[in-house]
Amino acid sequence: MSKKNKNQNQNEILAVLTVFLILLSFTSHNFSASATNIEQTKTLISIEVPPPPSGLVNHTTINVINDNFTDYSFPGSGTKEDPYLIQNLNINSEQFGIPGIYIEDSKKYFTIQNCYVKTRGPGITIKKVNDGAGKVIDNYITCIGIGLEVRFGFNLLIEGNNFIDVNQGIYLQTADGSVILENLIYESFMDGISFYQTDNCKLVNNTFVETKIGISLGTASDCTVANNTCIDNAEYGIKLYDAQNNDLMYNTLVSNNEYGIYLRDIASKNKIHHNVFIDNNVLGSSQAEDEGTSNIWYNDDSNEGNYWDDWSGSGSYLIGGPANSEDLYPLNAIPVFTGLGEIEDLLEESFLSSIYIVLAVGVLALSLRFRRKRKN
Repeated sequence: MSKKNKNQNQNEILAVLTVFLILLSFTSHNFSASATNIEQTKTLISIEVPPPPSGLVNHTTINVINDNFTDYSFPGSGTKEDPYLIQNLNINSEQFGIPGIYIEDSKKYFTIQNCYVKTRGPGITIKKVNDGAGKVIDNYITCIGIGLEVRFGFNLLIEGNNFIDVNQGIYLQTADGSVILENLIYESFMDGISFYQTDNCKLVNNTFVETKIGISLGTASDCTVANNTCIDNAEYGIKLYDAQNNDLMYNTLVSNNEYGIYLRDIASKNKIHHNVFIDNNVLGSSQAEDEGTSNIWYNDDSNEGNYWDDWSGSGSYLIGGPANSEDLYPLNAIPVFTGLGEIEDLLEESFLSSIYIVLAVGVLALSLRFRRKRKN
């Protein structure tokens, strides 16, 4: 991308963000989705890309194996109440293939927070750590490898991180019960986030822009994928492989080259409801594809389906693929996410995310207008 185009993008983002904040100031928590103008949804959402953090302490790469945290004089004692704190560090490494932060075979509790990690290898790698022992919060990562790789670490918290210009955003293998909240993955050559042999996770309020596949559930089951945003991805917004009994709800899928949601032939018994589909697979007849079995494209308790901007306005919405699935109850307005009761404490002040989608509708038309003006 040229410097001129980047400056144009930044100016567009600032302008749209200004309007967004004005709308936000006039909006209350009980904003009604029924007031949404459906015609305004056929546009693009602009995403604010934050700058790297400043005022950090320069540090070499970190290599913790068998709990040698004390070699680095990190504050904390490694207990649940007093974890080791790897925080406020600037790790900029030119060593090819070496992670910025590497932790393996640890029985201690630790938190990686507010670090800037820039490497010619992986960003942060965590392997074989105790159940619930790790937290990765508010970091900024740019690298030519995987931004955050977790293997054999259950019930971890991954929150508020920015993965910018990476080979792959987040990779989770055997990381059951982990919670992934409010991360931004922007410009990832491969998937934004991939789950492999990982069950019972919660992926909530994350944003995936210009990746290959925003969210990829491989061998994953009983996960909740809620209120995520997938925009301008090269293939799919969300893709399910050998994935069962997952709940995909209130996700926003905009301008993904192929389908907004794609279910492979071995994906089964997944529920897909209250999602927003806008301008995906624009050359095709459906914005979603189902090759699996027994997947349900609506909430069978409330009889409410998904919002499709190309729905005719009457009858069901046909899902592409040999499963011959259909959304029996398409929505005529963008739904509002009201949170997941069991993780409300983790969301803390992120209650505003429940109305971001609706507020974005007012901004979307402006964004498209800026793009058209720039082309002219």
